[in-house]
Amino acid sequence: PAAPPPPRAPTLAAARDDPGTLGAVTGLVTGAPGAFSDALAVAGNAAYTQALMIYLLPHSLVTVSIATALFTGMSAAAHAGDLARVRHDLSRGVRTVGVFTVFATAVLVVLALPVTKLLVPSVDAASGEAVSMVLRAMALGLVPLGGMVLMKWVYYAFEDGRTVFWIQVPGTFVLVGVSWLGTQVLPPQLWVVGIGLAMSLSNLVAVGLRTVGLRRTLHGLDGARILRLHVKAGLAALVCAVAGWGVLRAFVVLSGDPADGIYGLSWWQSVVVVAVGGTVMGLVYAGGLKLMRVRELDQLAGPLVGRVRRLVRR
Repeated sequence: PAAPPPPRAPTLAAARDDPGTLGAVTGLVTGAPGAFSDALAVAGNAAYTQALMIYLLPHSLVTVSIATALFTGMSAAAHAGDLARVRHDLSRGVRTVGVFTVFATAVLVVLALPVTKLLVPSVDAASGEAVSMVLRAMALGLVPLGGMVLMKWVYYAFEDGRTVFWIQVPGTFVLVGVSWLGTQVLPPQLWVVGIGLAMSLSNLVAVGLRTVGLRRTLHGLDGARILRLHVKAGLAALVCAVAGWGVLRAFVVLSGDPADGIYGLSWWQSVVVVAVGGTVMGLVYAGGLKLMRVRELDQLAGPLVGRVRRLVRR
């Protein structure tokens, strides 16, 4: 779905009925507190944009690639009236993408700050925290976003773009409505975070509506297997998230500066934390899926493993 326009967060001074003190909202933050223990910075337009860029990276690199690869087969099956084949391909795609997006969600939630500092080296402590908070909110919508894309391609395989449009309308209303509600009930420091949460909720609504529509079109979906896979992946992701959080805490202790902690990470330190934390989380996640006999892990990792083996042989 098209991303909403960047939000117009208020300045911290305006939120306190003292307009003009901090100026216009154009950067990553509209005003940074003197210390993180006092208050959080108010995220600005650039914080939203940077968080959206990071959020879309795993989706663009993996989900879109898998959906594109499956589209040709689904189109041929839809044209031939082979609904069973379309159901099979859709189920396989949603389950395979789900293995990845559940893990990506865990990584972006746990390692949001070091990932932000790694990919946006220019951010300071206040800006990095502002972007990472928005990123965590957006990351919660990665799993339904993956399902939405695959289901959209099924509609396109049946040459039905109109239904996709009308299903997206309620999702857009949710996005706009919840975003507006957030500006009414949340403190200014969380307004852009609220928009990130609204995006995630909008994705969930849209994937639910597309599921209902495709169940009628395909005369049923492989719902039980899809749900079972996501439950198993979710359990493995919870365990790997705890492991990733442990790596972060260990780094704070070893850094010897608990007052600044993870907020004062340099770019090189962010590289180390993301590399070590991501590796630990990946190994724990893969181990958990193996213990639960999740075969979709092999389907996702198979092409990558094969490519690495070919490079080693050369």
